[in-house]
Amino acid sequence: MIKATQNNWLKDLVIIVLIFLISFSAVKSLLQLGWFQTHDGDFHVAHLYWFDKTVRQGHFPVRWVEELNRGRAYPFFNFYYPLLYLLAEIPYFLGLPLVEALKVTLAITFPLSGTFAYLWIKQLFGRLAGVAAAVLLMYAPYRFVAVYVTARLGETVAL
Repeated sequence: MIKATQNNWLKDLVIIVLIFLISFSAVKSLLQLGWFQTHDGDFHVAHLYWFDKTVRQGHFPVRWVEELNRGRAYPFFNFYYPLLYLLAEIPYFLGLPLVEALKVTLAITFPLSGTFAYLWIKQLFGRLAGVAAAVLLMYAPYRFVAVYVTARLGETVAL
């Protein structure tokens, strides 16, 4: 019984590594230098800047942005999803440039969502269905439009 459990764990680990490798072609455009042209992408870079500035001032959870509303502040992150910026704050704090920190955060969402889709669907329908679900989620055209065209980055992190 223990050997079968270890064997299953090893199979899952190999599949997860394959999911990470398969996701590379979906995120290779994010590995280029500089920000890419999208509908709302430039705003996300500014939002991460404001988020970081507010965190470094000692405010957590981040709610108010002092630079907005003509310097009178605005509770921007009460209404706008903060998880993307919270996750992107980690690589930025570790020394990556602002744009690259945001792109690394987006890049890691592809294999992570594929991994969690695999683990979930595997429980319901088996390993093969889990792998299919992971690949379909990572390579769905809707997902590429959300990242590379409209920059619905909060939605991408939620997936």
